[in-house]
Amino acid sequence: MIEHRADAAETSDWTPLERTIRTCYYCRQPYRAAVDATKCERIHEALAALARSDGDAGS
Repeated sequence: MIEHRADAAETSDWTPLERTIRTCYYCRQPYRAAVDATKCERIHEALAALARSDGDAGS
């Protein structure tokens, strides 16, 4: 997904709303499209769920 990341030149003319919807909630990385930010968020959520389930393995 690195090729979908936005650089400072691309983000400089974004409105605050555009910046919010195009930025991953977890790592704050801006992406060129909102769908890519959503994909990044889902990766973070899946990794967190996996980490939580690994903690239950000893039970």
